[in-house]
Amino acid sequence: MIVVVHAGLDPGFPGDMHSSINNVINLLKKINKGRIVLAHLGALYEWDKVYELLAGKYDCYLDLAMSIGKVCNLDGSYSNLIDNDLLLKIINKHGSEKILFASDNPWMNTKEMINEFDKLDLSKADKDKILYKNAYKLLDL
Repeated sequence: MIVVVHAGLDPGFPGDMHSSINNVINLLKKINKGRIVLAHLGALYEWDKVYELLAGKYDCYLDLAMSIGKVCNLDGSYSNLIDNDLLLKIINKHGSEKILFASDNPWMNTKEMINEFDKLDLSKADKDKILYKNAYKLLDL
């Protein structure tokens, strides 16, 4: 069985951090089996902590939903999500074979996310793993 867990802040519930990095790590300590997918690159808006406390230490997948590119703020302005340097550090530390592309559509524009993903300084082999090969493996296809 594959378990997908919302990880990090949920913008729909500001102030309620039910899936903080600490809660996610406590879960992984109990069931660290590698068929767990943590959405939002391990913890939405807690990416520094993901790099320090989670990446490369637990057998789980991290997906890129709502992690790459820009997000529309409540005031209509746009801001970047994760810094590309930190994103690359997390990917390199956790391993490209444990990262999955995910769009979080309709909240994020998938085409724009792919365009931003293509700009990352990753090898074609790593990009292919993240875009589809890791999902094939996870789904036993």
